[in-house]
Amino acid sequence: MSTEWYSLVSPETEVTQGDIIFSCPVLDWAGEFDPKSEPDGQLAQMADGIQADVIVLTQACDLMHGKVDTVILCQHHRIQDYRREWKAAMGDKFKAKDWESYCKKIVDGIQPNLFMLNSANLETEKLDYRIVDFHRIYTVPLVFLNSYVKARAVKRPSLLAPYREHLSQSFARFFMRVGLPQNIQRADALSSSLQD
Repeated sequence: MSTEWYSLVSPETEVTQGDIIFSCPVLDWAGEFDPKSEPDGQLAQMADGIQADVIVLTQACDLMHGKVDTVILCQHHRIQDYRREWKAAMGDKFKAKDWESYCKKIVDGIQPNLFMLNSANLETEKLDYRIVDFHRIYTVPLVFLNSYVKARAVKRPSLLAPYREHLSQSFARFFMRVGLPQNIQRADALSSSLQD
């Protein structure tokens, strides 16, 4: 376990990139959109207030210099909870070695939509390994989030450099993936390069 990944931030400190906020109120979507009905009003009816464990992804410089009004948050889960859901989804196909391989892919950055946060013994609590899911993205107003963390009056973990930047880079890699309709055929290119 490593404490070098995190610092503990006082509730009076304004939020920044890498801050971990537990049970944060966010808006999610519930129900099904009906394409046959009028779209006006459907979205508002589907909005659902939930609480989620999140990490701040908005760049620290943008937050510090007031360049944004909203904050990008990404959901994260305790590794034990994520494993339980993954095992249920796998059903009869689940094997312990597959889970080990899956975790290795997350740590090595081969599973692009996921990022693993290290565990740590912090002053106020033990932080378990956690899996950040880049598929679960939320935004909240910055003024709300700063008010919320102050009102809770509890210290929060915050990722330190370079782990904060590594998370940000992984998030960027996930979004900048480009699937080409047709790639270069390596065998053909190699064959062509050998011709005089």
